[in-house]
Amino acid sequence: MTDAEIKEQELKEKIAGMSLGDAEDAFSLMAQAEIELARVAAKYEAKIADLKVKCDDESKAAQTRCDEAYDLLSRYITLRPELFEDPRKRKTKWGSFGLQAGKPSAEIIDEAKIVEFADRHKLDLYHTEKVIDKAALLAELQKGKVPGAKLIDAVDSIVAKTEKKLLDDAAKKAVERPEPAKA
Repeated sequence: MTDAEIKEQELKEKIAGMSLGDAEDAFSLMAQAEIELARVAAKYEAKIADLKVKCDDESKAAQTRCDEAYDLLSRYITLRPELFEDPRKRKTKWGSFGLQAGKPSAEIIDEAKIVEFADRHKLDLYHTEKVIDKAALLAELQKGKVPGAKLIDAVDSIVAKTEKKLLDDAAKKAVERPEPAKA
């Protein structure tokens, strides 16, 4: 017999010899442990909630500055797109900003018309449960019109990305603990 089989046999023998009072004692231990688990979880959830409030308070001014700077940058890029044709993004020591090429997408206006069109032309635009495959629909829209759908042209999106290393270093410094002084 394996160790697991021996333990299982011993457990079966113990259970066979238990009284209803023993079962109540086991339940009491389980309930007390669950109560302790709930207490510990609640204590730390309260601490987490307090920390979230502190984090929000400490970061509010920086978030406002970030939002205002992004709004200013976004408006500048929108008004001066010619400056972001080649190269599309400007690289700085802080990261990069500029324009990112968008991708065309398909918008479903009338699903029934699309399904009817696909059936009539034997196109694989939807799955058996008649969920329209947007990638296939986009490919078909790029060839011509599909009743019940329209082609949405690609739209460049504005991007601004701080170097990950700078963000990682800042986060690391925020949680570093000083080395204890050597005696």
